[in-house]
Amino acid sequence: MALDTAGPGFFDTQEQHDALGRVDARMHWYCPDPAQLAVWRPGTGMPASHTLTSLPNPLLAELPLPYQQMVSALAAQRLPQAEGYRLKLLRLP
Repeated sequence: MALDTAGPGFFDTQEQHDALGRVDARMHWYCPDPAQLAVWRPGTGMPASHTLTSLPNPLLAELPLPYQQMVSALAAQRLPQAEGYRLKLLRLP
């Protein structure tokens, strides 16, 4: 299963977020530790968990150049919101 989660920095600032602040939908929980997802159901594994700024090099290389530049700029800023937003792969039993 592929999913994304947000950490407390992203969750706590959703009202000020450029996109989330403009919609009625709100996040109601956050995931500060990706390992928590693997313990919700015994036998669940997590083969991958990455922030936008820690994407594997082969995946990053497949992105169009403007996106690669955006990821590089985000990494240089070390924003809590960007570091707390994670893309994950879970292997369900």
